[in-house]
Amino acid sequence: MHDIISLIQVLTPIITGLVTLFLSSIKNKQDRIDEENDRLSKRVQTLTARVEYLEAENDRLRKELLKNDN
Repeated sequence: MHDIISLIQVLTPIITGLVTLFLSSIKNKQDRIDEENDRLSKRVQTLTARVEYLEAENDRLRKELLKNDN
C-alpha cells in the first residue's frame, strides 16, 4: 500500500505537467487560428473595398466611353 501511495505521489506532478502542456498547446493553436482569421478578415475587407472601387471606376469609364461614342 505504501508503494502505491509513493507511486501516486511521483506520478501526479508528471501527469499534471503533461496535461498542462497539452492544454497550453491547444490554447496556443487556437490563438494562432484566431490571429490568422483576424488577418484574413482584414484582408477580405481590403480586397472588397478595392473591388468596389474598381467596379465604380469601370462603370464611370464605361459611361464616359459611351458618351464619347455618341
